[in-house]
Amino acid sequence: MSTPSTIRIAIADDHTVMRSGLAELIRTLGDFEIIMQVNNGLMLLEALARAEVLPHICILDINMPELNGYETTMRLRTAYPQIPVLALSMYENEFSIVKMLRCGAKGFLHKGADPEELLLALQTVHSGSYFHSEMMLINTIRRAGSAQSMNITDRETEFLENCCSDLSYKEIATKMGVSLHTVHGYRDTLFSKLRLKSRTALAVYALKKGVVTD
Repeated sequence: MSTPSTIRIAIADDHTVMRSGLAELIRTLGDFEIIMQVNNGLMLLEALARAEVLPHICILDINMPELNGYETTMRLRTAYPQIPVLALSMYENEFSIVKMLRCGAKGFLHKGADPEELLLALQTVHSGSYFHSEMMLINTIRRAGSAQSMNITDRETEFLENCCSDLSYKEIATKMGVSLHTVHGYRDTLFSKLRLKSRTALAVYALKKGVVTD
């Protein structure tokens, strides 16, 4: 039975067994209610349009037929900006994570994550914060100052903006008119300044600190 504190969840995943298993797991984690289970993003949007009660969180597989996780997330951000999206994938690919964040997702979770991490992800995005499976990454970003206070240069800022795209480092170098070696230098300097260790972390920093808008 729902209570005022119950967190309502919608799940969109074309793998029926995976979707059903995830729903059952979430039910064991606490005061959660699965109110929608659908095969793809288009079905989710149709279900939301008909719904009398909306979910608090939408969990989306990235690779779905009809309407994938990227397009679904962008449409959700426009139509239901109050509902955070938690992205799921079997593959923890840097470009996929960054692209989902740019589309508006509040978090990314590997499908192989343990129950404790899933619970933390749900609680984090429900509170309005970003979640990534490297939670130390998010904690570090939360402590980090603004780009100005961290003495990040204009060119490093430009590099950060490009980190939030699907461009490779080589393509970023071409766009910025510098060598690949120079781009690697920007990356390594930012890793040192911000105490981060991955391109995903840099992208989350850029989004969370307003270097780029999501």
